[in-house]
Amino acid sequence: MYILKDTSNRVLFFSANPVIADFLREGLINSALVKVGLEGDDANVDAFKYLSDTDIRSLRTNSLSPTFLYFRRPGDPYEAFKHDPTAGDPEFFKSKCAAVMRANYIGVVLSTLEGMVFRTTRRIDPLLAASIGECSLFDQRYTPALLEYAQILGISPDAALQELQMIVDSATIAQARASAYLHKYARIINGARTWDEGVRIIDQFYAEIYDHT
Repeated sequence: MYILKDTSNRVLFFSANPVIADFLREGLINSALVKVGLEGDDANVDAFKYLSDTDIRSLRTNSLSPTFLYFRRPGDPYEAFKHDPTAGDPEFFKSKCAAVMRANYIGVVLSTLEGMVFRTTRRIDPLLAASIGECSLFDQRYTPALLEYAQILGISPDAALQELQMIVDSATIAQARASAYLHKYARIINGARTWDEGVRIIDQFYAEIYDHT
């Protein structure tokens, strides 16, 4: 579990996803990220000093992914804050709400991109991709894995290598594109202050990625 806290050790957000948590930290001034264990051998009793009663109840009762612990019901994303003793601090409450909103939209971007990358990379096994790197058209050097691939498809080793190299190149480009979009839109989302801004950013994100795929 990754806990995002302010300089007074008050919890702004907590997530099981280190990517989302780290992007949130970048967007919130005077915040720090703490990795803690809450169960089993990794349990850290000190972790609970960072959590309010509301935070702990959310951890124990919410069946959703820990990334979205505060989304209790549609239309009321701040429901979990209403009885939080720290909600009386307007600045802290504003930062906490911003963290929830941003985590939601960064999560949308991340899951969308992960799905797009998976559809490309699932065509090539990592071990086979590594094996291709040991082959050479110039030297006519082929690994047993590539020769097996060529034999089953009834094509020459040269043709098999070129075919697989195209798949690997396509997957690599997809991963690079996804990484760039994630960094770009996480930074944009970190500048958002309202849910409506977040919606507009996500609309922009979808328009851009589907225009380039």
